[in-house]
Amino acid sequence: MSLQQTPLSNPTPKGQLKAMRIFCIALVTGVVLFAIIVTALLQSFKEPLIKVAELPDRNLFLYVAAGLGLLGLVMAFRIYSRKLPVIQNSGQKLTDKMSAYQRLLIIFLALCEGPALFSVIVLFLTSRYEVLGITVVLVAAMVSKLPTRSKLVTLLQADMNEAQQFD
Repeated sequence: MSLQQTPLSNPTPKGQLKAMRIFCIALVTGVVLFAIIVTALLQSFKEPLIKVAELPDRNLFLYVAAGLGLLGLVMAFRIYSRKLPVIQNSGQKLTDKMSAYQRLLIIFLALCEGPALFSVIVLFLTSRYEVLGITVVLVAAMVSKLPTRSKLVTLLQADMNEAQQFD
């Protein structure tokens, strides 16, 4: 196989879908595993790393985590809703639309994953389990964008010939 004919140089929609699914599942799994590990570690500690009750504003970390989570979520959905119609109306072939959608998905997931990881770190530092609610909302947003064949056919407005390329 020559350098110009690598499997990634001529991706198929089916291969692109598989790569996007693996990437999305890996990011979600990473956040969930991190939360599980931190929760398990906290069970072995006698007290939190930062004594929240001794802070001047004991809710500061919770507010910052909630603010970052909300900001990340709003930005993720705003960018997604603005860029998706551009991809849909681009008139490109399906593989090019898939590549553009993949970039959009990465941006969406990154904007959710960062605040989700931060909220787990806040949990670790403060032992305030209510911050896990932020993590759950962000992970749910990430899962909502998990690409499937039917979702991509609809989102990318693929015709019947293009839809068969997923098989």
